[in-house]
Amino acid sequence: ERGIKLLNSYINGETTLKSGVNNIYSSIEKKFISDNLALKEVMYEVIGSVDFDSINTINDVINYEKNGAIENITNSSLGRKSIAYLELTLDSDASILLFDQPEDNVDNNYISQYFVPLIKNKKKTKQLIFITHNPSVAVYADAFNYVYALNDGKIRYTNHCIESIEDKGKILDILDGGSPSFSNRNMKYGNIIGEYKYDIKGN
Repeated sequence: ERGIKLLNSYINGETTLKSGVNNIYSSIEKKFISDNLALKEVMYEVIGSVDFDSINTINDVINYEKNGAIENITNSSLGRKSIAYLELTLDSDASILLFDQPEDNVDNNYISQYFVPLIKNKKKTKQLIFITHNPSVAVYADAFNYVYALNDGKIRYTNHCIESIEDKGKILDILDGGSPSFSNRNMKYGNIIGEYKYDIKGN
């Protein structure tokens, strides 16, 4: 604003300002860039049909937003943005993906109903590695290998397979709080769960 005021004064005859012209232009340039050309982080969720090859300018994006094909979720909750990031990452071209506690900021219903099916589908073509404390991610998503990190002054890693009876107990302790905790929940939920069949394909 100071640069613009000085430029107006210069245009109106304040010739003593000639020595400061470069500084004036510099101030105007910085203001123009900050207002018009600065990078802005905007996040959209696709909720309709979008031809991405047709998007060449910001106006194309705005038109899709007006038509309801995409929704600006920049100011949405952290949970909603986390879901978008997770699904976008799983859909990337990378063949190896590492997730650090993907359950953070999202509820368990989303994890089991939407995220786990995505994992089961994507792991057919990608190497997926998860750092997690959530049994739905680790067990329900049918992990092939469980790596437990123990820090007792020295960091050690051990591998576990859920098909092994001995390993089942260790995995149960880590992810579900052990047999007493798991059995207590199972007893409390049992009268409403009924018999749920789970086939080999995970359906």
